[in-house]
Amino acid sequence: MLTCSDDYQIPISMKISYRILIVLVMVMFSFPVANAFALQIEPSTLQERCVVCHTADRICVNLGKGENFWGPTVKRMASNGAKVSDDEIAAFSILLSGQIQTVTQILNCVSTQKADTVVFSSQKMPIFVSLGHPIFMTLALFLSFWVAWQGINRVRISLFKHKVQFNWKGHVRYGIIVMSTWFFGMIAGGIMAKLIYGATGMTGDHRTIAMIMLPLILFGEGSGLYMKFKKAPRKILPIFHGVNNLVLVLLAFMQLYTGFNLVRGLF
Repeated sequence: MLTCSDDYQIPISMKISYRILIVLVMVMFSFPVANAFALQIEPSTLQERCVVCHTADRICVNLGKGENFWGPTVKRMASNGAKVSDDEIAAFSILLSGQIQTVTQILNCVSTQKADTVVFSSQKMPIFVSLGHPIFMTLALFLSFWVAWQGINRVRISLFKHKVQFNWKGHVRYGIIVMSTWFFGMIAGGIMAKLIYGATGMTGDHRTIAMIMLPLILFGEGSGLYMKFKKAPRKILPIFHGVNNLVLVLLAFMQLYTGFNLVRGLF
């Protein structure tokens, strides 16, 4: 049954403080998100930057030699005219020293290496740790389907007078969980990309879609909390809220596809 009542009443001063706290937390965590995706380096640029003055074989035969080899080597290549900026030198050296499988695929090197771990920064990350991010984000996507369906039922009740069930409390509660998981999952994804690839901005479409989702997540959760704590008859805001969140679900589904390709490439 359609209902718009809470089980408890929150004093207005606490509501205002709660909203301010939510906004401050989101703003605070937006900075590490922006920082995590700041550096733009694509692994495919190895072909464009490195395989110009020499063949890929010179890179392939030296894979696995570590940062002590690749750090000075990349610096020397940059001094010899390679199009590698000072900010990119460290990222390329970590990529070449730690991501053997990725570089092997890009340069078509012959490799017989098999590993049950992901190499990063001369250390090793267990597989179950690297899979934590995609598993949680997949669960959030499935939960978002239920939340979206409840939102559709709300529209059916309001506009078409259909007699369907609308779980308002569940829609709000689980909607907050989904939005929060996407938001903090984005931060975790940036950290994972940094650890796995040695540099950020290297996940292609997966990163691009995440950047598109970020403002939509902030609007979706912000507008939802506003309507929760400031109840009033509305027409325009619920429409924008619903369309925004349906687009988010679609983008999250696309993230599932691009993320699957990334995970498959790691193993």
